[in-house]
Amino acid sequence: MLDPERASAALAEATAEALSSCDRTEIAAVGVTAQRSGVVLLDADGREIFSGPNADGRAIMEGLAQEREHGPLIYRTAGRLPAMLYFPARLAWIRANRPEVFERAHAALSFSDWVVWRLTGEVSTDPTQAAEMLVYDVSAGAWSPELISALEVPAALLPRIVVPGTAAGSVRGDAFGFLPGTPVVPAGADTQCAALGMGVVEPGDAIVVAGTTMLCEKIVDAPVLDPAGRLWTSPHATPGRFVQEAHCGESGAAVDWTAGLLGISADQMGRESADGVPGAGGVGFFDSFPSNASDFGLVRMGGWQFPVPLLALGRGRPDVARAVFEGIAFGACAGLDWLSEAGGEPASLSVCGGVSRAETFVATLAGVAGREVRVANEEHSSGLGAAIAAAADHFGGVKEAADAMCDRGRRVAPRDDDGYPSLYAAWRERAAVMEASATRIGQLL
Repeated sequence: MLDPERASAALAEATAEALSSCDRTEIAAVGVTAQRSGVVLLDADGREIFSGPNADGRAIMEGLAQEREHGPLIYRTAGRLPAMLYFPARLAWIRANRPEVFERAHAALSFSDWVVWRLTGEVSTDPTQAAEMLVYDVSAGAWSPELISALEVPAALLPRIVVPGTAAGSVRGDAFGFLPGTPVVPAGADTQCAALGMGVVEPGDAIVVAGTTMLCEKIVDAPVLDPAGRLWTSPHATPGRFVQEAHCGESGAAVDWTAGLLGISADQMGRESADGVPGAGGVGFFDSFPSNASDFGLVRMGGWQFPVPLLALGRGRPDVARAVFEGIAFGACAGLDWLSEAGGEPASLSVCGGVSRAETFVATLAGVAGREVRVANEEHSSGLGAAIAAAADHFGGVKEAADAMCDRGRRVAPRDDDGYPSLYAAWRERAAVMEASATRIGQLL
């Protein structure tokens, strides 16, 4: 559970720090973004009565039951699975285990929409976060009566949907230190905002967002589903455009975990990885790998491989560090392969997120893809995307704001002598063996 008051206090503190370096009278609008799939329930008096982050796993059984009965309907309408990650499953769990909360529930909001409500008092959402409620029809761009009925979600809980780049309301009082009357724009999901921040808005453009977790997105001009059921389909932050997504598991989390074991910082680990050789001297790391949306892997095998005998061939810390960044990049490349198989090769490739600060990660992506990669200069791509959404009215549209404000990044070209295509092929073979032993939702349905 997320404590709303502690979260609100932390937001107020961060906002005060940001406002201390600028003149708040010059703030034309505020854009709000946040992680996906979290939910906050409000009662009729506007009190938070439930707040669950996307890591809340208490509704697994309810989600399995919903997917068993309605899986094909959910995927073809909402463009995503597994059901256990989303609001209807959590609501079913609340109905069964917290009936007093269910009976008082008056509105359901994503985390970013909850912040918009705290600022403005308006109950609203944007298409990218509406899609994360699992009762949104991606093709129709509206709440789905069929899914609302099938998944037993009271329609009255669902917020109104505003057009991307449109203000939901204005700051009331001096919430979070902003001037009263400042327009507030629901900028939406963090990953779509990251793409917006990098100017990834044209059909065919692809981006790898490598933060705590990692996904690969490709912009499309219509809400097309993956025939193999592997990919998510979502609205883009630009009106009339969509994204196909491959969710590739952990990235920054794996770096932080390994850095802790090595007794160094994540940044130092990134620097030391550059001292290793491509292929890390035979050390391999297997964690990141795309998850099949329609047959999600609940428990998957991963791990390390080392050349033996260790006494003769043991590798040092730079190669261990390098193996982690290469393994994460290989996982992203597997996700990009799925996107290519579903809709053709991307026209361009960009990358952002904390892991993209490691040159080894970026060089591996470029080496496997055999193409130039555009790398973010701005560390907070999602925040920049939210600012772009907030500026849409000034520039005449979200795309126009992105064209004017986006991070142009820097270019990294592949090297001819790194051998990454063959290293990636060997990694895929080993990863496939591990994937074959995964426990998947299909085995439980």
